[in-house]
Amino acid sequence: MFKSSSLLLAACGGSALLALSCGSAANAQVIYNDSFARTGVLLGSSPSPVNSGGAYWLGSTGTLHNTTAQTNGSELTLASASGQYAIASATLPFTPPTSGAVTLSADMQVGAVSTTNGWGLIGFSPTGGADQVANSSYSAGPTLQLLTTGQVLMEPNTTSGANPIWNGITNFSNTTFYHFSIDYNLSAQTVQWYLGSGTSATLLGSYDYASNPGNTPAISYVEVGSYGYRGDTPPEAVNLQNFELTTTPVPEPVGSVNVFPNPGLVNPRMQFNTGQAVGANPQLSPILPNIPGPLSGWFVAMWHRSEVLNANEMVTNDPNVSDPTFGPAAYAFTTPNQNAQLAIYRDTANNQWVYNLFERNGTLGPSGGANLFLEVPNNSANVAMNNPIIYNLYAKIAEASVTYDNPQAMTNGAVVAQVFSGFILQNASQGLTVFMQIHMADSRAGYGTKSGITDLQQSGNTYLVDIAPPGGDPLAFQTDNGALHYLSYQLNPFFSEFLAAESFKTAASNPANWTLNSMYVGLETENSISGGAPQGAVSVGLQIAGLSVYSEPVPEPTTLRLLAIGGMGLVLLKRRKYELLHGA
Repeated sequence: MFKSSSLLLAACGGSALLALSCGSAANAQVIYNDSFARTGVLLGSSPSPVNSGGAYWLGSTGTLHNTTAQTNGSELTLASASGQYAIASATLPFTPPTSGAVTLSADMQVGAVSTTNGWGLIGFSPTGGADQVANSSYSAGPTLQLLTTGQVLMEPNTTSGANPIWNGITNFSNTTFYHFSIDYNLSAQTVQWYLGSGTSATLLGSYDYASNPGNTPAISYVEVGSYGYRGDTPPEAVNLQNFELTTTPVPEPVGSVNVFPNPGLVNPRMQFNTGQAVGANPQLSPILPNIPGPLSGWFVAMWHRSEVLNANEMVTNDPNVSDPTFGPAAYAFTTPNQNAQLAIYRDTANNQWVYNLFERNGTLGPSGGANLFLEVPNNSANVAMNNPIIYNLYAKIAEASVTYDNPQAMTNGAVVAQVFSGFILQNASQGLTVFMQIHMADSRAGYGTKSGITDLQQSGNTYLVDIAPPGGDPLAFQTDNGALHYLSYQLNPFFSEFLAAESFKTAASNPANWTLNSMYVGLETENSISGGAPQGAVSVGLQIAGLSVYSEPVPEPTTLRLLAIGGMGLVLLKRRKYELLHGA
């Protein structure tokens, strides 16, 4: 099955690229913020006022664990049982990005119930959910523990033998809330712990995972907890206020060059593809939407649809096209049959445009299913793949639904929704073209857990390779009512994995001989095969903002590090022939 409908961008030619210096850093994104302004049992409740992904607090209900975890309208109280090593804890799911930084913070008070041997904790953890046993020796991630003895214990990764960092608090009081934060810089692989906030914050300690790679944690949750170390009666307790988790991207380094025009998708005035091709290029309509500002370097593309989006069929501020966070769409385009829609929202809080791509159903034909993309045409920069190339964006699945009329529809490709970013790379001297697609979400059960090359097809000198990031798809195929997630990728290791799989001869195996020429990001859906009867129904909505692809100024060695495939077998599908044209 051919999954990309952007093959026409493989042609060399295209518009010139305006080389831009580094852009402005994007704002921090709040993943969770919980003020605990509710009354009752914590477990099973959702963080409020900010809750990305519709998560809820998880924890064990065993004899010694989570016997008391209550909110009282302004704070959370976690009181452990009276037994030794008794624990009250709770977790929220969180998989950090591969770059940038994350910050976990809370106001914490311990010892208000007892006085001697217990402590409270905030931190990151590899384990969580209903079976979570949150003990400091199990957390295995950057944690901060406030002890009733007036000390702070900072543990980088306790299960791997990382040395704990101790710190005393002057004038410690067990009736006072102290603001703590843990900053984990994933790009630099460093952790810093702070007391206080803003310019008055005090650095308590730091740790360098880059120098101690054996201690680098695997993080899947954030955690709060209370511990009764020696079975005190009454039990130990910790009170928390203002719990928050944020992510912050790394600014583009000085001297970096944006590969494609209009980084950040700063102008929504785009051309629309007619759904047809002219030679080896998409046919673009001359009609422009009635949106102020200069023409964007990006365009809207649709393939294999009986009806396509039209620039002259735009509605503005329609309450029927609305988002819970951003309100009515500033601009919206919908096909008459309602099978596809582009809605463009103004995110005033972060001063950016948010693009919502929606698609449902479609037919899987010889060259793929139905597609809706934002695409950028070939550029003349020809950035070589031996330079570090970083791809950043904010994204979430705004809508997701799939049903099957028969069990085979899940496995035979008849009913599928995929979300991916595609990059077109070329080796001009060898006449080779690669469509490299990075998966972001998928409707097929279990697909999101895969890593490495999941599909590789070849026809002559053209290749299609689907690669899932380490850990699988970063976005779950489910409706996400929270904030957009910051995603960041270095493209070079993905491409190196493809080169290693194909075992090219010297001229083609050297990344310096390959260039990044164009890209697309969006959706593919289908609920039938080659015009047959529908075998179910599927729909997906993707929101994106702040997209950029830049090349760092310092070149990498021509031999790049390979990503581990992580247990995934290599599926190599050879085809004698496939369509290169997009005709509907």
